[in-house]
Amino acid sequence: MPFGRKLSRFLLIAFCTLVAMPAFADCRSALNGRELVWAWNEWVPYAYAGESDKPLGFDVDLVSRILDDAGCPYRFVNQPAKRAQQGLRDGSVDMMAAASITPERELFSRFSEAYRDERIVLFVLAGRAEALGGLTLDDAAERRLHLAAGLGGWYGKTYETHSADLQKAGLLLLTGDLEGRLRMLGSGRVDLVIEDQVAGIATARQLGLEHRLAVLPNPMNSDPVSLMFSRQSVPAEVVTLIDQAIERQKQSPDYQQIVAQYTRLSN
Repeated sequence: MPFGRKLSRFLLIAFCTLVAMPAFADCRSALNGRELVWAWNEWVPYAYAGESDKPLGFDVDLVSRILDDAGCPYRFVNQPAKRAQQGLRDGSVDMMAAASITPERELFSRFSEAYRDERIVLFVLAGRAEALGGLTLDDAAERRLHLAAGLGGWYGKTYETHSADLQKAGLLLLTGDLEGRLRMLGSGRVDLVIEDQVAGIATARQLGLEHRLAVLPNPMNSDPVSLMFSRQSVPAEVVTLIDQAIERQKQSPDYQQIVAQYTRLSN
């Protein structure tokens, strides 16, 4: 290959590489040295108050690793969700975790790649898990199985489609007490409990039921969740760097161990 063509090819590759790289080498530079303001609110076990100012929980563990990997300094502020979203609009809050992407939110927020999934699952007695392994809500109704779920909870489209009919048939009990629902399952008063996987597992452990219960393998609903950033205060370059950190962390054994810790009944 003539020298001129080699040089042209080298310059083209170098140009494309530079274009593909983010404008900033690290998150701190992209933020001009300031900290990201991370708004959180109580949702056990995803985020809850610890003894210090720093919250604890599943999302805190995962997202802290991601931000540290990206080199983003941050600080926590405890705010109700509606107030925090208003902060995203005006730039007084930089980010929130556990966010679902909607067209309305995209008007004032940038979203990261998904960093975890949020699953709605069926809890059963461990001794019945194999027999009920492929169960659907249609199957549950046909077999006259009794279910319990939370009042006003979002459990996915399948649940929304079937819940009214299950209630009319006397097969669905709605309560505001997750501990009570899992106790009823443990004592055989209901056959199944519909619940967020992480919240249900954490509560089962608190009650000492982790070895008596099981999670059926097919989730009723599974949605990816992302980090949500203010368009007013967070440059797109920061989100790009955080997306790269998410991909690295998903391959990390430590990150995967955290996910397993919160999504398995017994370790």
